[in-house]
Amino acid sequence: MTNLSDNLKNEKRGKFIIQGNGKKRIELKQEEINALAFLETQRILTINQLYQYCRDYLLYNITLYSFKNRIRRLEEYKIIRSIFHNEPSFNSDRFKCISIGRKGIDILCNFDFLTKDYRKEDIYTFLKKRNFIHTIGVQQAVINILTYFKSQTLDFKIMLDFYKEEITEDDTYENEGTLKLASVSPQKYRYERISDFNYRYKRSYSPIPRRGIPNRSNNVYDRNRRIVRKITIIKPDWIIILNPIPRKVLNIEFDVGTEKLSDLIFKIFGYIEVCRMKPNETHGVIITLPDESFLSRNKFGDRSKRIHNIQDAIKQFPNLLNSIRETNLQIYVVSLKNIGKAALHFFTRIEDEFINECGIVNRSIK
Repeated sequence: MTNLSDNLKNEKRGKFIIQGNGKKRIELKQEEINALAFLETQRILTINQLYQYCRDYLLYNITLYSFKNRIRRLEEYKIIRSIFHNEPSFNSDRFKCISIGRKGIDILCNFDFLTKDYRKEDIYTFLKKRNFIHTIGVQQAVINILTYFKSQTLDFKIMLDFYKEEITEDDTYENEGTLKLASVSPQKYRYERISDFNYRYKRSYSPIPRRGIPNRSNNVYDRNRRIVRKITIIKPDWIIILNPIPRKVLNIEFDVGTEKLSDLIFKIFGYIEVCRMKPNETHGVIITLPDESFLSRNKFGDRSKRIHNIQDAIKQFPNLLNSIRETNLQIYVVSLKNIGKAALHFFTRIEDEFINECGIVNRSIK
């Protein structure tokens, strides 16, 4: 494959042809192009997760057996990359994880999903995840939310859009009844504040920061050439944003049960600070726990006891409850199979019949 832009064709059937060496070629359907865009956004997915997204959200009519064969073809053309992960805690079960490849980036750039200045070097870090179960659990939570929205008979259309830092009135609903969501990595939508402690040092042109000085690439300078250091308030596991004004931001926290309750309480205080820093946005937090629906062979079962423990821990702090009411922070503690219902309630305030089933904290403290 030489120049992708020269070998990419659009047929009347809606298929896109990539010409390889000799007579080799591969045809990509529109659903597969959209699946590549979603794969790049989510960084890393298992084959079953991408298949669930294609089948239930994109409504791509393909069997799992044919989908796996299709993945192998895409690997041959370096459109995607894959790795096998061995998880000892799951009876040494092996998972095949995939991420976008260099040729996949070229395809997305040609279809204006990505800009031409995209850093291809970053894709090689996508498959290097240490906490594997936590990583794919977060992605499963996002897919469950999107596919649940798609499965419901709603009065509005669900459209997965790309994240925009600045939104205007033109970015509101394309037409009445369209809900534009964006799946966003916490690396792109950061919750940061400027520290009160400033650094002053002699200007240096060395690319390596000195000891005790923040990296210059993330620095902000005041008028006296002092470095204003940025501090991360809280870093969610993943973020889903409702793009139209006023913006609604849903933060996802995936809890496998090993995190201390005090750490979860500390995170909630961080989200309260974010709400005060961004008063024009409505924020929600979903603390989701893996259950029997997560993976085929797993050690997770009924998580109702853990859910109640988290809810009781939140209620033990009166100052925390008052801050939650003051900032209108919406908190949900649900199992993975119910995360779609909780997310739908946050974005649309419908499905009140599922409130008790989801275990929404705000319902019980107000």
